[in-house]
Amino acid sequence: MLAKQYSNQMVNRYSVINLFLALWLGFVSQASIAQNHNVQSKKMVTIAVQSFLGPSEANKKWYPTINFLNKKFDKYHFELLVIEAQNVSLLRELVATEKLDYVITQPATTAELQFLSDVIPVLTKKDKRGVSEFGSVIITSSENTKINSIQDLKGKSFAGANPLGLGGWILGYDYLLSQGVDLYIDASRLDFLGRQDNIVDAVIKRMVDAGVIRTGVLEKLSKNGKIRLSDIKVLDYKAGFPYILSTNLVPEWSFSATTKVDPILTNKIVEALRQVEFNPNKSHDLAKWGDVVDYQVIHQLLQKHRIGIYKDPVLVNLLKKYYQLLLIALVLLMISI
Repeated sequence: MLAKQYSNQMVNRYSVINLFLALWLGFVSQASIAQNHNVQSKKMVTIAVQSFLGPSEANKKWYPTINFLNKKFDKYHFELLVIEAQNVSLLRELVATEKLDYVITQPATTAELQFLSDVIPVLTKKDKRGVSEFGSVIITSSENTKINSIQDLKGKSFAGANPLGLGGWILGYDYLLSQGVDLYIDASRLDFLGRQDNIVDAVIKRMVDAGVIRTGVLEKLSKNGKIRLSDIKVLDYKAGFPYILSTNLVPEWSFSATTKVDPILTNKIVEALRQVEFNPNKSHDLAKWGDVVDYQVIHQLLQKHRIGIYKDPVLVNLLKKYYQLLLIALVLLMISI
């Protein structure tokens, strides 16, 4: 008898639990359907961002901005598309075929997209100090008594990040060239070490005589306790900039509008992002943006050193004139195969 009562109690208990679960699942399902319907009823806005550190880090860095825009504009649904920095050809294609609304890109890519697809930079990124420009730093070891000036770099080994990097090579190379030093000719050895902390480490350990890095790298490494600034000697130091600097300055990353977007929406986004304030208590806070800086200096650098789209002057004119037609023809060819 007791066993039967216990069995009935268990059945009733499981019935209540099952009923609760069914109601809860039904609620979640309806909420999910409502949410999906809400998203589908909004106008989709796709923002592509270049990433040097992979999709995971890019999503972590840029999700707060996407979330902010989704809360700010209830008639639109903003989505993030991460594109690896080395896959710039895909980014060009997506912009040219009007698959993207906005792009967040490093300066050299900004210049390329301006040239090929008439994208319009509307904001320039600011760092935590409110700085919207960067440059390069020419460094050697503080213990290296043989290098005290730019001219002393002749016949010495030198390191950069990669031949297409602005802060980690091009700006430094361009500056040294203006001072009569052509690293491709005058250096005893050139090493491209990828990560910029590798360059600093190689210089301090005397594995290479000198190197070039982006502004802000030394301060960051020092703050994190990885180096002592006293171990570094800076060549041609320029005063008046918040970071240690040797070269000229260029604009930071841009937030650019493609030709397909409504200028009214763009103006609203610009106004919203410009009002974002820095929160020192958040490790992954919203990116800060300021008035757009002129990117013509980037075009001049790329053209001067024949980099990227400016590598072949004849091809440049053909690309500018027929780029979209060539791209469409290529897509049709791939479909037909």
